[in-house]
Amino acid sequence: MVASMHYEDYIKLLLSSKPNEANLYKSAFIPNRLYKYYSLSDDSALNEKKFETLSRGEVYLSKMDEFNDPFEGKALYFNSALLEEKGWNRLLIETTSDMLRNNYRIACFCNAEEKEQNMPMWAYYANNHQGFCVEHKFNLDNMTFLYPVSYETKRILADKLMTTFINDMFDATQNHAPLSQEAQERMLLLYLTNIIKHKSWEHEREIRAVIPSPDGSRPYISAPPTNIYVGLNCSTEHCSHLIDVAKKFAPNCNIYKMTFDDNTSDSIQLQEISLL
Repeated sequence: MVASMHYEDYIKLLLSSKPNEANLYKSAFIPNRLYKYYSLSDDSALNEKKFETLSRGEVYLSKMDEFNDPFEGKALYFNSALLEEKGWNRLLIETTSDMLRNNYRIACFCNAEEKEQNMPMWAYYANNHQGFCVEHKFNLDNMTFLYPVSYETKRILADKLMTTFINDMFDATQNHAPLSQEAQERMLLLYLTNIIKHKSWEHEREIRAVIPSPDGSRPYISAPPTNIYVGLNCSTEHCSHLIDVAKKFAPNCNIYKMTFDDNTSDSIQLQEISLL
């Protein structure tokens, strides 16, 4: 069973001005090889983009509004009526929340014990084995931006956190000064809400790359493939593209075809594809 990270301990280290210790603690829960499932469809242009990105040893970073879950980035909520009673403008709160939410780009990876054998992930994200799965390798620099997703049953009331942060930004702007240490800590807490999902998704055991990108200029992260797994129902044409990618990274990357054998107890078997 994969151990779970306790974000209370991580945040406590950060707020104690111990960023190195915090990163060491977090890194203990993140292997340097993670799995990502990719769908392939009738959209040849989109498929080609995925092959090209993989051939560069990169992973696309999505904007929050590109996710198919409408609850992504909605970990916080506000008591609008109470805030308005205290003189706060609802639109200002919502605009600031959206700004913080859209200041980052995100890539999602799987850290489940099943690795490439995760049947729900093949169904959810690789259009029922028509796509492929990749084992990606990360360097130490990119590990800083990787976080185990925290699965929660309830959203977080953030009236005080958000209004205090808005005041922090206003004071810094008025005084032409950088954000105070306390303000940076509040911004960090708001940043970490990007790794919260509802507990019903817990079976995915997601690791999330969250990259600051206020101007949208960093849409990719370096993560070379170390193994490629071709779906059971992946077409011959798409398989050929994936073999070309594996050849580019050989001998540091192998490629396998997922197969089904009625005469074994294993659900899915791996058949290595020769790159010679």
